Amino acid sequence: MKRVLIIGGGLAACTVARDLTYAGIEACIVERNSSIGGKVRNYGCKATGDCLNCGLCTAATLWDCVEKNEKIQKICNATVTDIVRKDGLFLADILSGGISETHMFSDIVLASGFRDIYGSTVFQPGVIGGIAMERLLKDRREGELFDSAPSSVALLLCSGSRTIKDQAPWCSRFCCGFSGRTARVIKHVYPECKVDLYYTDYQETHPEYCMEKLREQGINLVKCRARCEGSEDGRPVVTWDEADGCKSAVYDRVVLINGIVPGENNRAFAELTDLKQNSDGFLEYVKEPEITGVYLAGTVKGPMGVNETYRDAAYTAVRIIEAYKKEASN
Repeated sequence: MKRVLIIGGGLAACTVARDLTYAGIEACIVERNSSIGGKVRNYGCKATGDCLNCGLCTAATLWDCVEKNEKIQKICNATVTDIVRKDGLFLADILSGGISETHMFSDIVLASGFRDIYGSTVFQPGVIGGIAMERLLKDRREGELFDSAPSSVALLLCSGSRTIKDQAPWCSRFCCGFSGRTARVIKHVYPECKVDLYYTDYQETHPEYCMEKLREQGINLVKCRARCEGSEDGRPVVTWDEADGCKSAVYDRVVLINGIVPGENNRAFAELTDLKQNSDGFLEYVKEPEITGVYLAGTVKGPMGVNETYRDAAYTAVRIIEAYKKEASN
């Protein structure tokens, strides 16, 4: 029997499930929310007329494909409460609708994603987090993005990241691409708007959001550790330090490009499986997954962008398929 339990229902989980069924392997997605798609399903395209390669086209047909695929069982509003290995198979207790049932699987994929560092945080007027900005990008119409046209917008990279205080002392790896593309969208929708991008360092891995391209679009880049503190006449204030003292500027809108932090269930998953948490709280292998039958996919392993998450999940599916072929030939 080859039937794979996939914990999580986002980009990584759905990619693994879809690719496994292409090889004739059944999959079961357990998603704690009411539908599949996770955070990425609410992300917005960053195109400005020209494609900026944000990666969302990768998932354009994914959700529909998974929802219609009869070889993929979808159990939403559900959680995995226990996992026991017996006779080479996994017995997983799945709680759904107040009822717990035990299901049998040959392998497990943990693809539960990451936690939004800001979650349900309520910011002062004019300030939003990166996930909220994604929703605005998804809902945008030509000539409209915010509820009113701003004259100035600041984007703060690595907000809630790079410091132990903010519980994410690492690079989130997607902030540069997201902020650069988002800055270009804002400038495209509001050509007269002053757009400032504050960064500690900036990874120029794609021409679509390299510094030269941003400056060509009239976007100002400021190298510093900026913070959003207080307000002036109801507008948010961005503050940063320079050699000659503290500086500040007032904006109509401030976008905090937040970092990726480990999922809240990572410790529990590590205890239920042959995995461990690394020093940052993400999950990693103790033994090769072909030996344990427990695989990882996507941002449960660490910070990744959309394209990287997709590639990682596809590779995880390949490993499971290859292990299955090897097992079948023996």
